[in-house]
Amino acid sequence: MTTSRRLALALPALLALAAAVAAQEAAPPEPTPATRAREDHEEREKREREERKEDDRLTPEVDRMLRSGKLDGFWIDVTWPTGTNQLTAVRLYGNGVGTWNRAVQFRLSPAEVRGIAEEVREMRFGGFPLEVREEEESAKKREERDETELYGRIVAGAGDVTHIVKMMGDKAEPELDALAKKVIGLAENPAARGEKIGGLDDGLRRVAAGTLAPETMEVLARRKVDKPKPGAGDENWILRINGRRAVDRDMTRQPAVERELKLSTQEFKALAALLREAKAGSLPQSLWAPRYTTLRVQVLNQMRNVQARQFVGMTPETHGAQQKAFDKVFAWCEKTHARALAQGRVLPRHVQERESEEERERE
Repeated sequence: MTTSRRLALALPALLALAAAVAAQEAAPPEPTPATRAREDHEEREKREREERKEDDRLTPEVDRMLRSGKLDGFWIDVTWPTGTNQLTAVRLYGNGVGTWNRAVQFRLSPAEVRGIAEEVREMRFGGFPLEVREEEESAKKREERDETELYGRIVAGAGDVTHIVKMMGDKAEPELDALAKKVIGLAENPAARGEKIGGLDDGLRRVAAGTLAPETMEVLARRKVDKPKPGAGDENWILRINGRRAVDRDMTRQPAVERELKLSTQEFKALAALLREAKAGSLPQSLWAPRYTTLRVQVLNQMRNVQARQFVGMTPETHGAQQKAFDKVFAWCEKTHARALAQGRVLPRHVQERESEEERERE
């Protein structure tokens, strides 16, 4: 048989072999179990993010702030395990001011704050349910689980929208765990070098001097008639001031109405100076007032809670100068309450996923 004849006969076989080799090389390798598990996890996460869109009011607000470059209205509060029987609490505001375990003030850079806000947006945190329970790898019988055990909590806010997620059980959902650890990890080193105070009056001095940010100071003023259930015409309100933001809650009607006031820099300084002059940290815990009255002042982890009413055996003169100092501070709060009623912006009433009305009343 001639050479050309042999080549002609072998050519089809060679072509078939080449085609088989090419097909084998083009075919993707069989995925490993680890690859399949990762792909399934990614697909599940994508599907869950899509499902979160329906009731997510927070993400659009965070996205709007990120696109505008102004994150002043953003904040996040994380309470998460960082060791055996150890919870760490970090609160961070959009301007970079933060508190570590309420005891230390620290600051993060704008880029670090933006990174946290971007993660809140990308994971669609606002679409997570109020309570999350991660399935355990070694499944216990349902009756053996402690279904009420709180693992950790994350609260985030943007503008008028606040969203809270409580992690239940003894294992964290991966995305929530990653967010919590990112916030705590970024805060840890700055907090180690942060500002601390020796007492409430020391804290008020530092706030008045500008060493501590306004966000580290909170004031709560409460006024109602001294009976369990005030009537519609009775005085019944709570004024909460956190930094320069004042929120007045009018409970003379149901549902209650919240109004917001932004204090000017001068107004905030006047309040800080008034509290400092009153030596709020040294005020008696019980003072006189014509109606049920509460004043709570806090800077970082130092707080004074004063209850005032017509106590038996007490008169407006019993505590002399301290009573007058208290009256002066509360008069400022009353005027701010009245101004909020007249000029405050009514906050939208969302179906808030946060503490119940009873829990808010106990604050």
